[in-house]
Amino acid sequence: MYSLLCLFATAALVSAEAFSISIYKPGTLVHNDVLHASNHGFYTALERPSTNCPIKDQRYCPRVTGTLVRRNMKSMAVGVPGGQQVYIQPDGQVKYTFPHTEKKPSGAIVNGWTNKTSAGEDVITFDDGRGYCGLSICLNRGHNQTPGYWVLYANTVGFKKSFDKTRCTRIAGLTLRKSRYNIGCWEYV
Repeated sequence: MYSLLCLFATAALVSAEAFSISIYKPGTLVHNDVLHASNHGFYTALERPSTNCPIKDQRYCPRVTGTLVRRNMKSMAVGVPGGQQVYIQPDGQVKYTFPHTEKKPSGAIVNGWTNKTSAGEDVITFDDGRGYCGLSICLNRGHNQTPGYWVLYANTVGFKKSFDKTRCTRIAGLTLRKSRYNIGCWEYV
């Protein structure tokens, strides 16, 4: 019986579509910058996502294919049992849960992603339904003033109250590009 359940779970995983995500802001230098998962957030200027596969024999780990999410932006496209959910923390930063848990901070938002297809591209944005909408990226400088990277935020009420807007810029949305792979890795860290 257990192996039959595993078979169904695997079939569901294989049939699920996965998408890479990039910034949608035509006419700017950040347009099409790829966002990678790292430290439970989404960042530009990273060569690859931060991932882990705890399987002792690494030959059985899925090949890391980048940062992949499901179409509705509610979860990461991972192999780990229980998955990893995407949420927006109270200050607006778009994050994802630790592996094997659905635990999110109090006040986290799990809905609000809306499709905004533009110029033939699959674009999504955020709308909380209460007057706060859109996405922003905020510059996070590296150590010793080294070149920084952009961090993804949703324009929530908490974001509006929390941030120095001189380091942030609004973006038109996120472009979803269908991947030929169904999962990006075992788990993102």
